[in-house]
Amino acid sequence: MGPYSTEDALSDLIEMVLPQIKLLPKGTTIRTKRLFEPEFWRTTSKSLHLEFGHLVADLVRQKRLPLTFVNKATNNHQQYIVI
Repeated sequence: MGPYSTEDALSDLIEMVLPQIKLLPKGTTIRTKRLFEPEFWRTTSKSLHLEFGHLVADLVRQKRLPLTFVNKATNNHQQYIVI
């Protein structure tokens, strides 16, 4: 097996968040942290939260997740709608 690539990391991230997205009804507005298991989110650093936020936004732009952008919340957190 070759080295772990960026594409591998993105695929792993998709596998991590897609089950959470599928639990939500279409039209639900969510923030990035809701895409992850609560225990996982509590035990990771703020810098990882920011990195995950950027990666999720990139995946949404690439249409690799069934989400669309909504305006940022007042606390500057990106929000999405399940599509």
